[in-house]
Amino acid sequence: MQKLFSEIERELKNKIYHPLYILEGEEPYYNEVLTDYFENHILSDAEKGFNLTIVYGKDVNDSKIAALANSYPMFGNYNIVIVKEAQFIKDWSALSQVVASLPKTTILVLFISGATLDKRKTEIKQLISHAVQHSTKKLKESEIQDFIASYFKKHKHKISPDTVQLLTDHVNQDLSFIVNEMNKLILNVPAENEITAAHVQEFIGIHKEYNVFALTKALGTRQIKEALLIADYFSRNSKENPLVVILSQLYSYFNKVLLYRTMRASAPNEIASALGVNPYFIKEYESAARIYTNARLFNIFELLKEYDLRSKKIIENESDDGVLIRELVMRIVA
Repeated sequence: MQKLFSEIERELKNKIYHPLYILEGEEPYYNEVLTDYFENHILSDAEKGFNLTIVYGKDVNDSKIAALANSYPMFGNYNIVIVKEAQFIKDWSALSQVVASLPKTTILVLFISGATLDKRKTEIKQLISHAVQHSTKKLKESEIQDFIASYFKKHKHKISPDTVQLLTDHVNQDLSFIVNEMNKLILNVPAENEITAAHVQEFIGIHKEYNVFALTKALGTRQIKEALLIADYFSRNSKENPLVVILSQLYSYFNKVLLYRTMRASAPNEIASALGVNPYFIKEYESAARIYTNARLFNIFELLKEYDLRSKKIIENESDDGVLIRELVMRIVA
């Protein structure tokens, strides 16, 4: 049975357990949170010595897992078996034969990190039919923004949309990394203070003025001097501002500008949803759409492709990434 993270979390807190959980998908963060709960919040420390078994997919086969799952708890109510990196187990036939009769005292957790089970196989279908299943996908940019805003709200901290965007541009799509960075801010900024770009710079190290978010904002408003200053900063700090990340962010930004141009007659909220951004930022895309025609945008996409190939040495290039960053921005604003 497929369930949402919130449903499984609520059941666990209410002590409602099932014999088999399959945790899979591209984004491991939520499944890591659930696995941590199974490992640390059901059994007492005394019970763990007898009734908690943690194994790794590289080290066991499914016959061993089936035997562990069929065991009964000693001096406790539950036998918990956690299989981490379960994606390395290729044959599930032994477990599929006993899954329907697992003891009600068993909690077997299969954590398939960054992958999914092959649901075409008969034995996988058999496992799923008797499991609570949680599957994840990589979050879109707008979903990451919502995740960041909700996380701070949950921890009773305020943060502005601009600072959320700054974090989103910096942390890519790895939720575990994002949470680690946000926790630095939560630990260091008093709850009564709003988290600002200055805090992000101080505690995470993102430059509050010279970052990709600031670069796209400068390009979108034709602040040529500002864009060139940021490009120069990037060129002198190319290890902290890798070209591959900048190219990806510029492509995403200008692709949204192009999409905005095709939807100008639509309602702002509808456009924001299509672009995957907070409605707070729609006016920025509106401004950029007036500056960049379709022809100019297509030319920028060609530039981004060229510099991607040059950075990978697929086409002839003798310049380092720092020089390429500065050169690319100069050509965009020319």
